[in-house]
Amino acid sequence: MQRNYINLVCDMGEISGLIAGSTDLQTFLNRMVEMVASHLVSDVCSIYLYNNESDDLELKATVGLNPKAVGTVRLKQGEGLVGTCLKELHPIIERNASKNPLYKYFPETNEKRYESFLAVPIHRSGQKIGVLVVQRQESNYFHSDDITIMIAVASQLAGTIENVKVLMNLSNKESEAPSIEEFKPKNKMIRGTVASPGLAIAKAYIFHQTRLKNRTQKIESTDLSDVFLFRRAIEDSFEQIQSIERQAKDKLPEVVSLIFSAHLIMLRDAKFIGEMETLIEGGLPAHEAVMQVADHYYDLFSHSSSPMIREKANDVEDLANRIINNLLHLSGKTMEVFNDRIVIARTLFPSDLIKFAFEDVRGVILVGGGVTTHVSIIARSLEIPLIISNKHELLNIVNGTLLILDGEVGNIYISPASHVIEQFDRRNITKQMIQENNGNASPTKEITQTTDGVQVHLLANINLLSEIDLAHHLNAEGVGLYRSEFPFLVRSFFPTEEEQYAVYKTLFDKLGDKPLTIRTLDIGGEKTPSYHDNASETNPELGLRSIRFSLKHPDIFEAQIRAILRAGAEINQVNIMFPMIVSLDEFRKAKSIVLACQSELERAGIPHAENISIGTMVEVPALVPLMDDLIYESEFFSIGTNDFVQYMLAVDRGNERVASYYCPHHPAVLRALATIAQTAARANRPVTICGEMTHQIQYLPFLLGIGIRKLSLDPHFIPQVQQQIETLNLSDCELLAGQLLNESSIEHIEHVLGEFNIDLGGMA
Repeated sequence: MQRNYINLVCDMGEISGLIAGSTDLQTFLNRMVEMVASHLVSDVCSIYLYNNESDDLELKATVGLNPKAVGTVRLKQGEGLVGTCLKELHPIIERNASKNPLYKYFPETNEKRYESFLAVPIHRSGQKIGVLVVQRQESNYFHSDDITIMIAVASQLAGTIENVKVLMNLSNKESEAPSIEEFKPKNKMIRGTVASPGLAIAKAYIFHQTRLKNRTQKIESTDLSDVFLFRRAIEDSFEQIQSIERQAKDKLPEVVSLIFSAHLIMLRDAKFIGEMETLIEGGLPAHEAVMQVADHYYDLFSHSSSPMIREKANDVEDLANRIINNLLHLSGKTMEVFNDRIVIARTLFPSDLIKFAFEDVRGVILVGGGVTTHVSIIARSLEIPLIISNKHELLNIVNGTLLILDGEVGNIYISPASHVIEQFDRRNITKQMIQENNGNASPTKEITQTTDGVQVHLLANINLLSEIDLAHHLNAEGVGLYRSEFPFLVRSFFPTEEEQYAVYKTLFDKLGDKPLTIRTLDIGGEKTPSYHDNASETNPELGLRSIRFSLKHPDIFEAQIRAILRAGAEINQVNIMFPMIVSLDEFRKAKSIVLACQSELERAGIPHAENISIGTMVEVPALVPLMDDLIYESEFFSIGTNDFVQYMLAVDRGNERVASYYCPHHPAVLRALATIAQTAARANRPVTICGEMTHQIQYLPFLLGIGIRKLSLDPHFIPQVQQQIETLNLSDCELLAGQLLNESSIEHIEHVLGEFNIDLGGMA
């Protein structure tokens, strides 16, 4: 019988629809196994979930086996074919399962007649979630294509099932919330550090620091004891979250992939919602019932050893606030939460910023410590003003206190005087007028040339798909660097192949026939997702990051590559680039995985990109002496100057104590860049350069002088870089480059650059 692979993959992309149509979690799991069994034309499909504490697998849902076996069949890791699949995190396929010495028969399942057996592990980055199994009576039924599609399905299920599993394995531990002394200053100014610019005036909202019961304990609640009102509030909350997901799909496709799935699952969880209903029926006001149950779950999650589960404490509090807000609305009361607020938080996940963007948050204050680069970048991409402050008393500000956030200079005004508000309003109006005028400004020229007619190609760096429109407006000639890690960073768990496919397909569609280079996953170091536990590394910048991470976790890497190849099925050429390569061996191994994924898709009959170009990010100095060998295997190169300078000079670019040592014009850096460009040119291999050097215009003459003709930079820098290039003469640039490469002193290099800038008319 014919399997329907394409429909199965498409249907699995609609998990939120499955959640919406389920009355409880068991129904949700049952619908999933029915879907898989139907599309693979299998007699049996089962889901086993792994319990970390008991270290065993439990049969949670099945179609085909005896339904009485659900909840009773358990296996240890390594026990039977299912337990072995989980232990080894590798698919197991058997043509005659009962003849395998590992086979273990459970009489209550009535499964002995099913000889064909296929099991794939459900896991994320080594975190074991469970096993997905299909079986059929006739022997030798399943084959390699079934393995491929089952792996894709298991990957799609992993994040949602992990949410389900967490909620199914709760204990009944209680925890007390800390008391907080309120901070009520008036007309006070606190200075902070700008992470994302902008101006905002709004009331304060403390995010995840003041507990729910402290926030709402003064609500008058005599009319909130009606179970009917509570159920209405639950349905309203469900519809609101689905609406937010639809908005995300239109505006930020990176996050359409179930960023709010934990909320939807909890709203359909009989235990979570049922406990609230029981308390309300017992006479407790509805909002207090919500707070009591949510507080219990919050403590359970926040004390977990798993970083991914700890983040779900945020989901519990967000959801409880939404339910209470809807309860009060139904009763004629009001309770504002995120809307039109300045949020104050101790820590933030990138996914929090995404939620803020769709809740109309005016600005964010991050208290204590620093801010990771990806949080800053996302805040800037979403145009959310963000200030960092080390004043911990900000966390004790009373909710509703009026604040001014001056993200231009880094000032925070608490309960400002009227004259401060008036001054701020004038600045804000002026800023809006400037922005409107800039929005109507003419785009840059389509072709960028030096004074002597040499063309330089200006490409865009893209973090979020929302930035593509700006790149188009500024006539970027394509995308020289798509940072594919951002869909990973803004999520609560690793995105699946289908979720990534949706992002890459949108990316290709928006760019049309313009060139696009996708850098494979570059996480680790400063860009570690909140759900990936990297705490064991003492120096993550030199640890398991970038291509090392991808090769260590081939399931994640292969899912990304398959998604890229499928999304580029109609594109003439798909450019894939590996970050932080340090050897030929690494490059060859990564390239072999890409080619293997291509072959898998070909065998399965799934449309995919056939013409691909595979390139290398040059970020580690170790590659420089290998360039003569690598040019025969890598089809193009991109120099990532930020990391290249950092590793060349052994300087942490985020460390203020050694910031003065981070010197892009160090003679070793300049000579290495010249070597890379010249070696690639001899083999006719394209070279692009990205990083901060591309928009620091004092370096443009040198880069052009050593032969760089492609620059990839953040879109908003394109106009000023184009303007500067149009003042340069290539002969002068080549002469300058020769002078700089002959210098061995930083001081002398700075003198030569300064003289050139003066002659050019004071180039900054």
